Amino acid sequence: MTRSSDPAPSAAVPYMRYDTSSYAPQRRLAAWRDAIDVLYEVEPAEPQAAEAPVVLDNWLLGPAMLTVGRGPGFRYRRAPRAIARDGRDFFMVQVYRAGRCRILEGGPELVTEPGDVLVTDVARPSATTETSFHNINLLVPRPLLAPLLYDPDAHSHRVVARDRPLAVLLRAHLDELVKAAPALPASQASMVVAGTAQLVAAALNGEPNAATQSGVDVALGCRLRRHIETHLDERDLTPERLAARFGLSRATIYRLFENDGGIRRYVQRRRLDHARLALASSAQRHRTIAEIGAAAGYGHAQDFIRAYRREFGISPGEQRDQMRTEGRSRLGNGTSPRPVWVDWVRRIG
Repeated sequence: MTRSSDPAPSAAVPYMRYDTSSYAPQRRLAAWRDAIDVLYEVEPAEPQAAEAPVVLDNWLLGPAMLTVGRGPGFRYRRAPRAIARDGRDFFMVQVYRAGRCRILEGGPELVTEPGDVLVTDVARPSATTETSFHNINLLVPRPLLAPLLYDPDAHSHRVVARDRPLAVLLRAHLDELVKAAPALPASQASMVVAGTAQLVAAALNGEPNAATQSGVDVALGCRLRRHIETHLDERDLTPERLAARFGLSRATIYRLFENDGGIRRYVQRRRLDHARLALASSAQRHRTIAEIGAAAGYGHAQDFIRAYRREFGISPGEQRDQMRTEGRSRLGNGTSPRPVWVDWVRRIG
């Protein structure tokens, strides 16, 4: 018996199934393209892919999103222009229960095996191709995961091999999370996601790569990146000033950022990433392009516009125009309304 003073049970997290089998076979590819356009351009990678159904089970876990996907093989591309247009900024953690993913651009050229953990930074250009798949996907906002990582900008298609102890632990955790999701109280979702993000970070931090070869390099790299992130509006983030600020040689500064294309390239990219997010934000529409460029460390608007176009293949003004017209064009071109989970993706970052 439940006493009247007992609190009501919390509602479960929101859930939505997406299934293109509700469309005629000749319409399934168009429906999938229209939905996944929130992140990727997509093309069939297998003969049957154009007419085979895609099924996604999606749960909104507070600030994150959990998806179990099944479908045929596709090629996915995330181009610089799309990154500039949509402003997405989160990490996608994937475990393939079945099927393989080949990384073509944006990371080391390799093929994941079932059980590997694949982490993708959607703010970086990429291209992949996959076989028929059954996978688990966790979309985690950058502010939740990046502070836990030794090198948060080095995770464009990072793979943790399936036999690594932390990969085994993370895979088991995601399996259990999928089982628990249908009954997970919404009030507990943020706490569960925070714990999951810590486990993802542990797996990535424990997997050595060329950018994090020693504990000393990790510590120095973290200090430098934190400083850069909080001083992006300063115009003198030069190797000389950073070396003097941290008591390091310029050679050490160059070495720590070698895998980022150099320290100057790293600073420029982070400035442009911040500008991209500001331009994509409806809350920032009152700011002029010159103001956003100045906040990113560009003293002259034309310098900012040229650098932005080189990075993303689109000017800041063109990006803003696209953001304003995207919704209106969708309503007028006869396409089906986007499913709810697409709005969840937009909400994450």
